Amino acid sequence: MATKVLAASAAAGLVLAVVGSFLSWFRSGSVNRSSYQVVGLIDRFDLTDNTFVVLALRVWIVVPLLAAAAIALLVLGATRTGAAVTVVLAIFVGTAAGFAAVQGGDDGGPIGVTPAGPVTTTIGTLVAVIGALGAVVTAAAGRRQVQTNRGVS
Repeated sequence: MATKVLAASAAAGLVLAVVGSFLSWFRSGSVNRSSYQVVGLIDRFDLTDNTFVVLALRVWIVVPLLAAAAIALLVLGATRTGAAVTVVLAIFVGTAAGFAAVQGGDDGGPIGVTPAGPVTTTIGTLVAVIGALGAVVTAAAGRRQVQTNRGVS
């Protein structure tokens, strides 16, 4: 039972992280932009030639799809696989969101970071990681308990 509750909290954390990725992340003038709009602008204006950054931007676009896949794995009972995907995705997304959240913005300046999206996404990824790791630990403890009850060492 605890494994299912923790897997559900991991899934809820991923949902919160994805919702946060669609909220406002940056402001330019009076226009607020989501993380996906910013990624599109960086790509459109070719603002980076760093291969790692370009790859990260490409992966960012499929974050909702990857989150849905992780949630499906957790729901279908593939706890370890779902948790592994959840943790990897949450580290990637949470790191980007955390960096954006701590940058803050100059409220008086023409360009800035808006905290709604990055903070929501960061909280979601933290919940997802805690839930995923907890689900794996409780699932492993449950397997050990079943083996002990059967007399298997």
